[in-house]
Amino acid sequence: MTQKTPQIHLGDPALDFGVGTVPKVLLRFYRYLRHDGKAIPDRLMLMVIQVLALFGGSLELRGSDLPLGIKPKTIENWKSQLRGMGLLFTRRIYYPIITPGRPPRLRTIEWDMSSLLFNCLRVGQHWMAGQRELDREWVERDAPGPRPIYTLPDDFGLEITLPPAVAQRIRDEWYDPKPGEEWIALANESSDATQSSETTSATLDQIMAAEAGAQSPTSPNRAVGLSHFPESGSGASPLPGTGQSLTTSGTEYADAYSGQPAGCPAPASDSLRTTETDTGVTRGSNGAAAGRPVTGNIPDGDTAQAVPASTRPDGLPLAVQLSEWASQVDIDLARLEATRGNSRGRLTNAVGRLLGLELRADGSVRTTPVRGDYAAIGALGRDYGYRCVWNVACRLVGRNIQGQPVTYLRGALIREFGPPGQRTAPARAPDPNCPLCGGIGLVEPDVPVDHPDFGKAQPCPRCQE
Repeated sequence: MTQKTPQIHLGDPALDFGVGTVPKVLLRFYRYLRHDGKAIPDRLMLMVIQVLALFGGSLELRGSDLPLGIKPKTIENWKSQLRGMGLLFTRRIYYPIITPGRPPRLRTIEWDMSSLLFNCLRVGQHWMAGQRELDREWVERDAPGPRPIYTLPDDFGLEITLPPAVAQRIRDEWYDPKPGEEWIALANESSDATQSSETTSATLDQIMAAEAGAQSPTSPNRAVGLSHFPESGSGASPLPGTGQSLTTSGTEYADAYSGQPAGCPAPASDSLRTTETDTGVTRGSNGAAAGRPVTGNIPDGDTAQAVPASTRPDGLPLAVQLSEWASQVDIDLARLEATRGNSRGRLTNAVGRLLGLELRADGSVRTTPVRGDYAAIGALGRDYGYRCVWNVACRLVGRNIQGQPVTYLRGALIREFGPPGQRTAPARAPDPNCPLCGGIGLVEPDVPVDHPDFGKAQPCPRCQE
């Protein structure tokens, strides 16, 4: 089994936010998970971390390629232990062509680690509540220096449970080999596929944003970001700029990914994961496919019909208030442009919030990202630059783009700067206060339609002076 190429499945929240952050979440929170009161041995998580770290750089990684210095049989034993703890389930995938009289040929083995990530996020929700309380005390004391980082008590532990999607797969007999009787019984007990709100109120991007905020230097507005996190165990998510909160449904974590979510465009292709059945190699996309220009008629965000200021059923404004996180975005943009710091995840999340990815088409609050949307925003940031993406997204606020926000953003970027890879980059960093280009650094020349330079973005002459 160790000679077959594994297909790693972490769940859609991890794929949307970026697999590179998953090892950080696992390393911080896995030691607080308990199975029958016992912690997870470190040697088992070492194998998991190596698989996650090496699989992204080697698409044909096999179990025997792991630099663990152990026998392949030991790897199978460790997988069996993780399966018994309810953290890893596997499924054998065979080639569709079957030769009569011969057994089917194994193509790949899927490692479903979504339960592991789900339970780590449960621990992360408790850590985030403690970090928020520590931040509140730090602000009240007006203490100098960087924000303190909260640490969970040593005796803290959470018993492992099944996420709704995994429980449904167990009831459907999806996995091979079958899980233990303990997990089959637990899946049958939760046939309604519901979980308590404590397991759904914290998402991967919220936890990473809280961790990044705790490690960031002191900012002029020290209270920035302290009101963005849900209350512990309540599932309450503050609405930007309103001071109000709505209680989210306990099934939000799973239902947001069962089929095509409401309020988002259908992906043109499976940009997250593709399988080549002829070679048997499962290739994971780096997210660039999600940012390719769409074919056909691209919706024009600049000519979309504007939305009134208050159209939601509860009377709250639809336009996102920028004052709560605009200052943090400016800091992240400056840090990214100056030192290429690790702020891309927060910038991608900020653009997503700006486009209303946390809102459904009917105005209700969404607590998990839409499939592939954040990956597409990250690809646009790499192609056009995060400052350009942010400035264009700001101009789309208030327009009727709630049904296809990322598609409108991509269309507006292509209209201003051309397809990815063809935009003209300025020789110098643009002036954020430039009245001519608005801080973008590129302008469209005012020439007739038949002029060869019509529609081509050029460096801003004022910023180049």
